[in-house]
Amino acid sequence: MKKRLSKHVLTFWVIALISHVASAQTTTISPQLRSHVLQGIESGQYASMFIAVQDGDNEECLMANSENHFLNRETKIDVSELLPVWVSLQMADMMDLGIQPDLYINELLDKNQRAKDKQFKKAKLFHLAVQSSGLSEENSQQDDYCNSYEEENLSFTKRTIDFVPGMVYNQGSNDLYYLSKLLLKKYGLPCELYFNDHLFRKVSLTNTFVVNGGKIQSEGDNFKKGSFVSTPNDLIQLMKIQTGLKSIDLQPHVIALRKYRKETRFKNGIISAGWFVYQSDSSNYYYRFTQAEKMNIYLAFEPKSKKSVVIVSKTNENLGSIVWHIMLNEKLVPGNTHIPCIDISKCVGEYSANGEEFISVIKKNGKMVLYLNGEEAHVCHPYSGTNFLLSTKAISLQFEVNENDEVDALFLKGYSAVRYVRIN
Repeated sequence: MKKRLSKHVLTFWVIALISHVASAQTTTISPQLRSHVLQGIESGQYASMFIAVQDGDNEECLMANSENHFLNRETKIDVSELLPVWVSLQMADMMDLGIQPDLYINELLDKNQRAKDKQFKKAKLFHLAVQSSGLSEENSQQDDYCNSYEEENLSFTKRTIDFVPGMVYNQGSNDLYYLSKLLLKKYGLPCELYFNDHLFRKVSLTNTFVVNGGKIQSEGDNFKKGSFVSTPNDLIQLMKIQTGLKSIDLQPHVIALRKYRKETRFKNGIISAGWFVYQSDSSNYYYRFTQAEKMNIYLAFEPKSKKSVVIVSKTNENLGSIVWHIMLNEKLVPGNTHIPCIDISKCVGEYSANGEEFISVIKKNGKMVLYLNGEEAHVCHPYSGTNFLLSTKAISLQFEVNENDEVDALFLKGYSAVRYVRIN
């Protein structure tokens, strides 16, 4: 075992060093992060890790792989969970044809499909883009996205709404699905043809596509028909488009879409078309995190500094701490001090951060429930990981244990990593 790890360590450092020398003049990936990733590979915390950081013209990549899993710039990965990002590019393309986000939804529909609900008549395309149309959940999208189109699904004549358009952000809505289908209908091309032969070529994402038949074999993974597939390198190009380092014809529209925003119910939480937004005193940080069964993808960028990060990893861990370590220079939470809280009894208790914010972890019907300052979070089954949903914000919760396997503290990771010390 030691011999195998020693060989792996050598491979890891060679890959990281070549990438740095070839494309960067100053270090954008800290020694602390390199060490963290290496330890994560050795411990089995990460099966693979690809990190690309762009800081202006300075680019650096770090790649690390275990013996049984290989990941590099050209590895094909399922990016279906990034549908909000692809729909935002679709909106930019529609803007190029003169279809603006302020257009009422009814104006894109045939007369026999238009909404009759008085409130929903006020809904605009950007309400769908920021998931605040108020539409009741009646039909869910299918796994095969492109082939799930049915004409009756776009009829809003009998639809009701749960709230006035623009009032509430609804993370679980099908708004983006309906928005994309409406725009496809307007453009007049079949779904796969639109994305594969038009949109992805127009924005120069040459290795991004929708699987249009059968199954594609890559690195042992099968992609189902209708899946969106891309590569880490294309995700780097996507970030360059967002920061302006890569120029495309749709650039003005990509930028213009950022003004369409909706506040979520969590502190400092904002959603834009395709992206969540973290606002600091002087900057807006746009990000999208997806945690899927086969591969986790983390994207973030800041337009003014032209800084971005792409992380692709085979892991069950939430990598938000790494993103904000890179983007905001925040302290990196050491991965080897964290364990999922499988034994609920060890984790139940009160925790505090600076004596101001408090977290309560309780056991309820055999499950773990999290309260942040009295507000209940989503119930998490004890053996299903450590992801919670507090209001509309995805949160990763990890517990810190001492040498005696006792829980001393927990880290709450969302926009940043915050350590809560156990008080009882």
